[in-house]
Amino acid sequence: MARALAHGIAIFVAICAFGHISGAHFNPAVTTALAATKRIAPGDAGAYIVAQLLGAIVGAAAVWAHYLPHWARTPDPLVKRAWF
Repeated sequence: MARALAHGIAIFVAICAFGHISGAHFNPAVTTALAATKRIAPGDAGAYIVAQLLGAIVGAAAVWAHYLPHWARTPDPLVKRAWF
């Protein structure tokens, strides 16, 4: 629960600090809330959400590729999963 609370506070602080500059589209939940409160058009929200999800996929693939050499050299599956 502490991690979720810390993440929520971090997103809240980022929205307060940079929302007036960037529109606060930090994740799909924020974009959905902006669309639900009619601060952005639903079509724009869809485009933002697609871009956010594609960015998450590319980021996850980059992290996977970065750690792939470590996982290839580590025979113990428990040590491989210890990162998570």
